[in-house]
Amino acid sequence: MSRRTPGTLILLWGLLAVAPTFATEPEFQALMSLQGEWQGHWQGMNLDSGEITETPVQLTISATEQPQWLEEQVTTPQSRFAQYVEVQPPYRVIQQFQHAEYEQERELTSFHYVSDEVWTLRFEFSAIRQQRPVRVRQTWQRLPQQLSREEEVDYQDDKGTHWIRRQTLQLNRLSAPDS
Repeated sequence: MSRRTPGTLILLWGLLAVAPTFATEPEFQALMSLQGEWQGHWQGMNLDSGEITETPVQLTISATEQPQWLEEQVTTPQSRFAQYVEVQPPYRVIQQFQHAEYEQERELTSFHYVSDEVWTLRFEFSAIRQQRPVRVRQTWQRLPQQLSREEEVDYQDDKGTHWIRRQTLQLNRLSAPDS
């Protein structure tokens, strides 16, 4: 009979805790269900003036060759850019604009899964907006043939917690990838 020391058990537990997640996770399946063509509108608020802007959006989402990422091609009348969404922790987002690249790790703070077509994910992260520290909360909601994303900010240098809706994206599915 072999004896395991506490150090061995801690090492084994540590190895299990950092093991990669695999495609059977519902979070992975939920995000992969976004592949296809989407169309709708983006609405954002200028946090300095309070002015609200709305613009039409076309979104094409596909898995990259490395299946831990989704590539989103975002097209508006004003611009076109790529965004990459990691489908496993730490759920990074990389946005590539013509003259800049932006990367942000996000923490998955809640996940309500009913099916691949009905779920809600909530991510949070810290950032700097308007030269002030903020906590950012992004809520992604999937319904059959629909996707919405909402981003709220809470300025950390204010007293208390006051979430302000910064932007929303409302989309309808145009097509799904061929199965």
